Amino acid sequence: MTSDKKPVRDLISLLSEHGVEHAVISPGSRNAPVSISLLESPKFQTHTVVDERSAAFVALGIAQHTRKPVVICCTSGSASLNYHPAVAEAWFQKVPLIIITADRPEEWVGQEDGQTVFQRGAYGKHVRKEAQLAFSDDPDLDHYNQRLINEVLLASLHPTPAPVHINLPLRENLYGRTGADQWSPATIRQTAPSRQLSSEQTSELLKDLKGKSILMVVGMLPPGTKLDGPLNAVASLPNVLVLTETTSNLCGPDMVSSIDRLIMSMSDDETRLFRPDVLITMGHNIISKKIKALLRANKPGEHWHVDEADELVDTYQSLSRWIQVDPVHFIKSLDDSFRAPEITYGSEFRRIFRRGDERHEAFLASAVWSDMVAFGAITDTLPENSVVQMGNSSVVRYMQLFPNRPDVMYFGNRGTSGIDGCTSTAVGSAAVNGRLTTLVIGDISFFYDVNGLWNDLDKSRLKIIVINNGGGGIFRIIDGPLASGQLEKAFETPHGRSIKAVADMYKLSYRLATDLKSLKDELRELYNSEGCELLEIQTPTEMNDSVLKAYFRNLS
Repeated sequence: MTSDKKPVRDLISLLSEHGVEHAVISPGSRNAPVSISLLESPKFQTHTVVDERSAAFVALGIAQHTRKPVVICCTSGSASLNYHPAVAEAWFQKVPLIIITADRPEEWVGQEDGQTVFQRGAYGKHVRKEAQLAFSDDPDLDHYNQRLINEVLLASLHPTPAPVHINLPLRENLYGRTGADQWSPATIRQTAPSRQLSSEQTSELLKDLKGKSILMVVGMLPPGTKLDGPLNAVASLPNVLVLTETTSNLCGPDMVSSIDRLIMSMSDDETRLFRPDVLITMGHNIISKKIKALLRANKPGEHWHVDEADELVDTYQSLSRWIQVDPVHFIKSLDDSFRAPEITYGSEFRRIFRRGDERHEAFLASAVWSDMVAFGAITDTLPENSVVQMGNSSVVRYMQLFPNRPDVMYFGNRGTSGIDGCTSTAVGSAAVNGRLTTLVIGDISFFYDVNGLWNDLDKSRLKIIVINNGGGGIFRIIDGPLASGQLEKAFETPHGRSIKAVADMYKLSYRLATDLKSLKDELRELYNSEGCELLEIQTPTEMNDSVLKAYFRNLS
């Protein structure tokens, strides 16, 4: 059975034709025609999540792994506005979400009718395309609706993945259903030519790279981009330095994956020599503030940004060339041209990084119990072939100080870098990725999104590690808050709440670590046990920033 409303039937059919497999719905009356149709169709895996804000982040986590569009569907009114944080995150992560919002008939919008807000255009620039379907008996509107649906669904993946929005002004009766007749709405396919460098363009780039020092900075990318091989081939060249982060999901013996560790290991003279002839950037949303500040202050001779997307991005305020091709194609096309044996720029900074690596290990061996020590134990213990979802603020920054694991997939909501949906995203990810998934999250972020645990998605492969340092630990690390005189009320917000009580409420097994020995013991037990469990790690609030600052002094 499916809805008796023709535009809804067309929508459900075209979702399937365009390869959509997952939907996350939130209960409501106005969206009943879509929800019931999704639930009763065998072509979709439909998950129910009550809290719309959480639901959208759950869908984000699913889409991160499937790399296919995921539907979110809600009732009218403020429910649709609760999607916005995840929609913005999906836009900047380049993750495809299909937002379906039920609405009141258009003549009642702005007329103080119940559960009505301005839903058209609600997501602004955070969606690539938006459409409102028409509900009428006019047969011409059938084709109109089908064209709109096709346009929106195609835009969710081309030219790069992005969220899109379909608004449905539904009239009552909302619960009418009909048998599954054999209607066949028109499906529009897209054949888009791949962007390739021409021989003339390649020759021009080859000439511009000859005899240059080259810095490559690779930001956030999904796993499986096939960049590892081509990038490793150039990362060992004497004139090339390749910087990555955990969220780059790239590993290699000659790639530098701890950018802040490299920068803090440099002397003043070495910092002045860091400026490359050519900066080449790929991927999105670099975490390190230090590399942004350094390259903005010491601009490269040229800056090339390689990305298939249609948005021009100039993070380092030095962009001189925008190359709209797949980074894999770019690296392979120019492979030999990167080589300049007489220039030792890359070799020298890899040597500096290895020097800092030794100091890193020596510091950890003698450091007192703190966030820094806890993260060292966590990154060493992550199981092989697993997934880690990183919370924001201090968590994701600490994770950057430790080597990338080639056998681990790294994710974090670094599109907008908010704390509002980290747990929900991890739940969505763990439900579909088929791998053991670890959420590492701070205490404030964890409490902010506890509704992420209020659903019936499969959490059997999810392990939750909460770093409880007594509040927003990031604000003791960054400049300003500590000297403001309002650290606790304006920034840290210590909560005094029980993490164990949350675990009990959701019937999760609970573990506690308060020092390095107990942490190692509990991590071993955590990963040897079955089902979703929560490990709380308590660290000293007033010690953590001192240890981290001492660590950076030790590197330099």
